[in-house]
Amino acid sequence: MGIIERNNATFDTTTKAKKVESITSFIFATSTSKNSLDIKTDIAENLRSSYKIFKHDAGSYMPNKSTFESHYTLGLEMGIWKNTKNFQLTDLARRVADLEITSREYLDIVFLNLFGYYEEIDGSFSYKHFLYETLVYLNENNLVDVENDKEVLGIPFASIFRHVEGYEDLDGKSEKTVNQQLNSLFNYLTDTDYFTAVSSRQFIVSKKWQDRVNELIEMCNLEYSEQPRSEVQKIFKGNQEKYADYLTKVPGNVEIVGGIALKDIKEEDEQSSVHHIDRYKQKGGKNKVYFGAPGTGKSYQVTKDIEKIYPTFNGTDSVESIYVIRTTLHPEYTYNDFVGQLLPDIEGNDIKYTFQTGIFTDALKRSIEMPNNQIFLVLEEMSRANVAAVFGDLFQLLDRDENGDSQYAINNSLIANSVYGNKNKQIRIPSNLTILATVNTNDQNVFVMDTAFKRRFEWEYISTKPIENINNRNILIYSRDGKALNIKWNNFYQLLNEFITEDMQLSEDKQLGQFFIKFSSNESEELREKNDQEQLKNKLLQYLWEDIQAVSYDQRLFQDSITSFGDCYERFDKGKNVFSDKFIAKVQESVESIKSGEISGETESK
Repeated sequence: MGIIERNNATFDTTTKAKKVESITSFIFATSTSKNSLDIKTDIAENLRSSYKIFKHDAGSYMPNKSTFESHYTLGLEMGIWKNTKNFQLTDLARRVADLEITSREYLDIVFLNLFGYYEEIDGSFSYKHFLYETLVYLNENNLVDVENDKEVLGIPFASIFRHVEGYEDLDGKSEKTVNQQLNSLFNYLTDTDYFTAVSSRQFIVSKKWQDRVNELIEMCNLEYSEQPRSEVQKIFKGNQEKYADYLTKVPGNVEIVGGIALKDIKEEDEQSSVHHIDRYKQKGGKNKVYFGAPGTGKSYQVTKDIEKIYPTFNGTDSVESIYVIRTTLHPEYTYNDFVGQLLPDIEGNDIKYTFQTGIFTDALKRSIEMPNNQIFLVLEEMSRANVAAVFGDLFQLLDRDENGDSQYAINNSLIANSVYGNKNKQIRIPSNLTILATVNTNDQNVFVMDTAFKRRFEWEYISTKPIENINNRNILIYSRDGKALNIKWNNFYQLLNEFITEDMQLSEDKQLGQFFIKFSSNESEELREKNDQEQLKNKLLQYLWEDIQAVSYDQRLFQDSITSFGDCYERFDKGKNVFSDKFIAKVQESVESIKSGEISGETESK
């Protein structure tokens, strides 16, 4: 499939220059072919005439099938034919044959779509869109209109080529090989309308596009920029027609009317396109912990922050969930769960041990496969596990440099072999892998994190205040005389928090948040009320009895006469008051104030 399946994008070097003439010759030799039984021979015979008509130097080309087979690599790479069985022209190539568009316009469209994967020094594969990369580099380095500078003849293409390829000292390739590919890509690009060659190795942005570079960047088709190389190979490998159709597809925001132009598109589409380009450049991994009392919405905030990068991410069902790997830690969670382990695999009478990857290895592998996308590894309830033991030797990787890469590497042959296919390669967390974790401050007594571990994370406190006016149902609490008090959940839990810290003199980590109880809206009103009361009885009362009342010596939250949780549970179930006179008075006062209109019954959102 041409460039897409190779480790590094390479181009046909049979024809050193005049790519447009080659494309034109192939298209017209094919369109005039009449012998469907021996199509290769027929096209081969037509090709010599086409070469002459379009002033192409055919060199040693002879009009026979075997010589033609050595020439048609370019046609496959440029998507001229849907396949090599019957050499049917693609729709875009047919438009050239029918004189609707020029071969240069054909090449313009191809380069809006063309991309490849390049193997980096660390073994990862980077998506590279040739035209996009070149334009962004020129734009960011103020090289778009260099022809106006009399001291600059043009831009040395070698510097752009190494930028696009990501080379450092040729990256182990011979200089001859690099120069061949440099020349080939240079000839392709300068045969488009986008660039003009000013020498054999220097070029400039064409006058037509110098004032429209941002528009041209927006036209670039980055459809597969978010896909790992392995997935793209599955899509295109062995399917010539699919590859050719993709490569010659006119992007939805482009039209060809006497040249390539950007269609008038809706404002929201423009914003989406710009966002897509920004996201393609997204980098800067970090380690971050969201901490606070139970139910404050730490997981909610994690999702909101992920949505800043992936706006349509909504937990687990969205397309963008591929970029988020999530797990919940617990006291029995181990290094083997996190990284992976060797497990026996029985095949017939043989037993062999294979490495079964853990969630960290999966996330690392995905970040290497998708280097242009931010990958999120989310660790819920991190403090409930012995995180020092869970991370083990990975602890060294948590120090990040200013770009978000691990400052220090480790050796781990199992991870390296699984992720890179090379057991001797050193492991680093790349800048596009972000680790987000949640910590319940009330659970700190399960496993204490040491200072060395803590300092390798950013920490964000999640307040107990309502995030917004959601999850705010009316609940029933009973007064001292058995009267039902109808109060909003957001008002009630804030009264509880105030009583816990001010009256009971307990720490803030004993408070609870807006989402401590999650109310459902899917049932009928009667069923909702029943389920709400069940949650208050089974979840809220237990927490308040075991985690609040049990650690308080002076002030009681519950009635003095209640001496066991069973008694508390039974009284609440029968619609009786279980709270102390002091607390229930605060609740009753709040309810009466709302009724009298002194305060709003709705909690304002932030």
